[in-house]
Amino acid sequence: MKNKNLVKAICLSVILMSPISWVKAQMWQAVSGNNYATTLQNTDKVGIGTNTTISSMLQVDGSSAYSVNTGELFRTIAPSSTASYWRLLRMVSGTPTEFGTIYNNADNHFYLEAVNGGGDMIFQTGGANGRMIIKSGGNVGIGNFTAPSRLLDVFGSANSPQFRISYDASNYTDFKARSNGNLIINPLSSGPTAMKVGIGNFATSDDPTNKLEVVDGGGDPQLRLSYTHGTLSTIFETNVDGDLRIASTSGLHGINVNPNTPGARM
Repeated sequence: MKNKNLVKAICLSVILMSPISWVKAQMWQAVSGNNYATTLQNTDKVGIGTNTTISSMLQVDGSSAYSVNTGELFRTIAPSSTASYWRLLRMVSGTPTEFGTIYNNADNHFYLEAVNGGGDMIFQTGGANGRMIIKSGGNVGIGNFTAPSRLLDVFGSANSPQFRISYDASNYTDFKARSNGNLIINPLSSGPTAMKVGIGNFATSDDPTNKLEVVDGGGDPQLRLSYTHGTLSTIFETNVDGDLRIASTSGLHGINVNPNTPGARM
């Protein structure tokens, strides 16, 4: 075994000290007992775990008899006080320029970073189908579009709802924005409280008892209808006795029951 290791060391030294033309010569080494195999082809390509045609500059093949039994193909280990980096660079005007980095720091967090200042992070599946984008400015878009205008922008032009909040597979609420911008909220449930919406400080175990129930026992009105924000409003409030109070902030304290007679009161 010592002689074999010595031969390997001599061969490696010869490769490192030899001209590039010699290093490019095809080399195949296999040690079955040690689960180790390496191929260096004359096309600037390196294969690990294979001696077949290599299709990339570095190919790690776990399907052969020389792969590790656990199926693990690649591992990087960094000192405990430093980060472990994988950097993706591309030549720009003859200069290697970094565009993406995968790394972990000593804080034990995992980072996936778009390094270029104006670069976005795009997630694709099924080929080149964009599913999600994180813009360099921080906005996140989900759906087939590239310019989210809010911190979270969910896009979908089909008839299906764009957003769903689920308790389980049978109890959920769908949110759908129609082509005219109208919002539809559709609670679906397999139980007796189906299709009801509650707003306010419900207890954890409480459900709304009607299609829409607004709960607030803190003294603020439960509902306000405004012509403009903050002014020309009518408030609806239920007090501790269950009485309904309707008040107007415009000075016309009443309810117009005749749309042809503005200002008429009840």
